[in-house]
Amino acid sequence: MPDQEIALTPHQIEWCEWLVDYCYCTLSEALQLMVPTGATYKRNKVIKCIKELNEVAFSYPMLEKSLKKGSCLVSDLSDEEVKEAKKAIKQGLLEEQIEFVTSVKTQYEKRVKRIADIEKIEKERIRIPKNAKKQHKILDFLSLKEDVSLRVLRDAYQIDRKILERFEEWGLIQQYSIEKYREPYNLNKIE
Repeated sequence: MPDQEIALTPHQIEWCEWLVDYCYCTLSEALQLMVPTGATYKRNKVIKCIKELNEVAFSYPMLEKSLKKGSCLVSDLSDEEVKEAKKAIKQGLLEEQIEFVTSVKTQYEKRVKRIADIEKIEKERIRIPKNAKKQHKILDFLSLKEDVSLRVLRDAYQIDRKILERFEEWGLIQQYSIEKYREPYNLNKIE
């Protein structure tokens, strides 16, 4: 679902505002709990008709085209239309609301899967010089774990791409990606 837009409902925004007061967090942090992983959000000012459109158009004909659907973004209005809209808001014909819109970008996690059996790993270990301790430790780790996040390998062994490419050429591992989903109990930000 790349680049799909999600609008938060007024109830969700109200809940986020409550959370800000209750938990002493920022509105940004509260909103991040409401949207999927990889989502970014922006705040839009929206003008909506309270009265019938023809009643608004009669008093403010300049706004009729922009308000055909009953609402419009303030950012889409010209300076003259914004002035007219402010007057209409004061008269109670229009109301200004804030709408949060998120844009979702699917995120992926890179993983490493051991495709060789342990005997083959031990045979290939001969190719690795004895002073290449990091590579031996990685093979030991892969002998224990069949599938692991690339981030875990990088954090634990400061691994570089060349080592993984070599292991892949030898038929020991396979690199792949999986779609990353938000984990509600682990709120660490994804980089």
